Parts: sequence; C-alpha cells; structure tokens
Amino acid sequence: MLNIITKTLLIGFTSISLFTFASSSKEVFYNGNYYKLTLPEGFCDITDSSTGRFMKTFLNDTLRKTGGLLSAEVIFSECGKEIDPMNILPWGYAGIGINDNLTQKEFNKFTSKNMSSNFMNKIEDIVNTSANKTLDDYKLSSFVKIDIDVGKPEILWSDENSLIVYIRGNDGNIVQDGVFSTTVLPKALIYTYLYDDVKNNPSIMGMASKLNKVAIKNVESN
Repeated sequence: MLNIITKTLLIGFTSISLFTFASSSKEVFYNGNYYKLTLPEGFCDITDSSTGRFMKTFLNDTLRKTGGLLSAEVIFSECGKEIDPMNILPWGYAGIGINDNLTQKEFNKFTSKNMSSNFMNKIEDIVNTSANKTLDDYKLSSFVKIDIDVGKPEILWSDENSLIVYIRGNDGNIVQDGVFSTTVLPKALIYTYLYDDVKNNPSIMGMASKLNKVAIKNVESN
C-alpha cells in the first residue's frame, strides 16, 4: 500500500476511508501575501485528512531537495468518493512559488522554447534522486524505490492566463496521465497539477479544460 501511494504521489509525485472537504478554493499565506488557490471542478480539498497531510509533507520534503522553488499547498481528490490510499486516483495538488518579474507571456515563451525530452530527462533525474532521499529520511527506502520515466511533454494551451502541459509518467507499475497549469501573478506563480491512471481512460482535453477554468479563476480572485 505504501508503495502504491508513494509512487502515485511522485509519478505525478492505513487503509482508512475519510471524508473529503467540499470547497471551490482555499486561501493560503505565502511570501507575505494571501492567495486563493482554485480547485478543479469536481474535486474537493483533502489537505487536512491524514492521507492529505502525508501527501503534502512528502511532496514538500521532496520539493525542498529539488531546490525549493515550489510549495505544495492544497491536496485534492475527486469529490463524492472515499479517500482510499489504494485507489487515490484521480487526484492533484495546487502549489505556489515566487515570481521574479516574469509575465505570463514571457513564462509561456521561455517554457515552450526549453521544453524537450532532454529537459524532462534532467527533471526525472532530479525528482527521482530527491524522492528517494526523502524515502531514506522516512526510513522507507528498503520498502520502495522511486524510478519514474516521463514522456515528452506536450503543450495543450497557452494564453494570458496560463500555460497548460500534458505528460505521461510510468514507474513500471502505474502509468499516469498528468496535466499541469501554471498561472503567472505579479508576485507569485500558481501551479495546479491533475493526475489520473490511464486505466481510467481519462479525457486529456477534459482535464485541460478544468485547469483552464482554474487559471481564469486564479487570475480573477488574486
């Protein structure tokens, strides 16, 4: 079970049923300011559940080892279903980072130009190394090892509100589709990540549409 939830975390990254918390957004305090992070339609906040706390802590411990440019703030799962670590998908998280004077146009142009299989291979190496160090910190490295292979990213949408990217990740056991949105605000970057198992046959454009609506709300509310 630990193997499954940990790999679910990073490829994307107690068998106790818990309740989800319905909310369309969550206010967080980051770098001296308050921000409202919008959740995708049909998803609910599970950050304060035991599963959500574990996922947020594991993500942030790993992100700090990659350079600490992003902080995971809200963990969410599909509304109306019990939170089962054996079957957490679809799930996602919203994070936030510091913006050093970038505009959305500049971010989109830079990311589009530098996004390649080579770039993703470097990211894979950093994330896999950092995740395995976190497992070692938790005394769990003898039970599970992170080794994620991520395919070439594909840009699905680029406009004044966001850049939305699709990737497929494979750790040898679980194959996941991931759709990621980045919205540039004057002092912050808001990231929203949404994952689903390919066995669920997710609609990639449907996921992208949800994140497009999230990006618009994030701009309007911040």
